[in-house]
Amino acid sequence: MEPTAKPAAKPAAASSKKRKPPDEEIPKIEDLKWEPLQLPYQERDPQLNLPSNLDMSNPYSLFSLFFTEEIFEKISHSTNLYAQLQ
Repeated sequence: MEPTAKPAAKPAAASSKKRKPPDEEIPKIEDLKWEPLQLPYQERDPQLNLPSNLDMSNPYSLFSLFFTEEIFEKISHSTNLYAQLQ
């Protein structure tokens, strides 16, 4: 079975509208009206959302919440390389 030839794509038609220069498209900061985002008020006490098996007395367990084992290995490898240079 031979592949069929696809018709050549037609060039995009030139737009009849001319674009404004970028400095005319972006409004001036003085013309912008800023309003704070209004969120529905919810009264609730703050709470920790940590794994139940987390040992809060172990610094490494807290560290591992933010850094994976792979990242920790990269950090330690780079630290050791830097120490060898000193």
